[in-house]
Amino acid sequence: MMTVVRVAGCVFAFIGMALPLVASERVLVDMSGDAALEASVAAGSKLSLVSNESGPALRAVLGQTHKWPGVSFPFNGGIDASAYGRLTFQMKNSGDSPLRIRCRIDSRPKGSDDSANLTRMHDVALAPGQTKEVRIALIPHVEYEGISPKDFFGMRGIPFFSKESMHLENITQVLFFVVQDQVPHTFEVGTIRLVGTPSPASSTSIPEKVFPFIDEFGQFKHKDWPGKTHSLDELLQSVETETRTLAATSPPDSWNRYGGWKNGPKLEATGWFRTAKHEGRWTLVDPDGRLFFSLGIDGVALKLGTILDERHHWFENVPPDIAANSEFYHAWKPNLERSHFYNKSVRAFSFHKYNAMRKYGPDWENRFAEVSTKRLPAWGVNTLGNWSSPEICSLGKLPYVAYVRPDSKSVEGSSGHWGKFKDVFDPSFEASIRKQLEGKVLAGTVNDPMCIGYFVDNELTFGDDTNLAFAVPQPDAISLYCFVVCGLANHFRRSR
Repeated sequence: MMTVVRVAGCVFAFIGMALPLVASERVLVDMSGDAALEASVAAGSKLSLVSNESGPALRAVLGQTHKWPGVSFPFNGGIDASAYGRLTFQMKNSGDSPLRIRCRIDSRPKGSDDSANLTRMHDVALAPGQTKEVRIALIPHVEYEGISPKDFFGMRGIPFFSKESMHLENITQVLFFVVQDQVPHTFEVGTIRLVGTPSPASSTSIPEKVFPFIDEFGQFKHKDWPGKTHSLDELLQSVETETRTLAATSPPDSWNRYGGWKNGPKLEATGWFRTAKHEGRWTLVDPDGRLFFSLGIDGVALKLGTILDERHHWFENVPPDIAANSEFYHAWKPNLERSHFYNKSVRAFSFHKYNAMRKYGPDWENRFAEVSTKRLPAWGVNTLGNWSSPEICSLGKLPYVAYVRPDSKSVEGSSGHWGKFKDVFDPSFEASIRKQLEGKVLAGTVNDPMCIGYFVDNELTFGDDTNLAFAVPQPDAISLYCFVVCGLANHFRRSR
């Protein structure tokens, strides 16, 4: 039961549960008899009942063909877990390899369909032979008057609502599985119980007026934290603090000019970043021949923004989308299919750029670049990571990596999170790489000693264990994809 009350400008949601006087425990799945096998559903696994040092258990020997091998326990009609505080069981890795088991608990309101499902995930990491007692807190889902999770569309995380909450009045199943890694695994799960009592009736406050919930600096409006900017004056004052702090700090004394190990082993100095084997281990080597441990941050740049279409009411005091503010706005057409804005032409606003302009003044882009190349070494960061601004990389202050995304023919039989795998044997692949290395953005990187190397595409998905074997003409396509770009870059360096 949930009650909503408004007090002094805030809304408080009180969760009330009809509890028995004593709610000690309830057995959901008893592993001591054949009923456990009858209640289970195998997924790419062989199930049997065993007894281990913790008591009776169900053993799952996992196969190597199913994408998520494991076992599930569906509860026809649902289980009311609202009178308990935790779901608990013993879990053992009875295989010979380290194992990460995922426990998933599904729930939904009574009488609803799967679209209202709430899922709680809990990972259990076990060494070979290790046993753990697993206790998963049962957190009730809270509904607030006037808002719902659907109001915060297009976000990975949403305010006010817990990702770990469940409809405790109707638990529909519990699953145990692993992500297929082509390694033999076996695990044993003991009797599954509901134990303990729920937390006392709790309250969560939300403001009387939720929207807008993003302030003029792009921050969450309804909470405070150390370092939050509260006013334009405070933003301007931070420049003085930043300047003073950076003047009092410096890169680690152990660094040479590239961020390599200045007083460490000395290998051949080739004038380029490279890899080499030293004392039996592969390592990066900087242009001076010193061992180099690359510690970088991606996206050191003033890039992109947040989409305003359909959600202008989220934001407080965003400057108008007019010609005078054109450098802070840009058009976008997201190509990620699971995005709310997939294939829609939208407008986005960059709080990052706008804040930098207000903080640093007319020369804000150069000031941002200068401060970034001072701040990172002061933090012990020696690399500008992928997707960093070419303008910042070209300053020659820090080593960097560049990004190449082939615009070439794909392997039609392939699939992936971001798209199909590129056909590295098609002439268009090499032609695309060459074109980019000769283009305006990357041409200067080829003969730049500060360039460590190139990232090719991003988060490539090879599919399952047979996907590319069927989809591409030769099985060495994956390795070829990884070194073609470096080979082409080296060719360019030798020919100039």
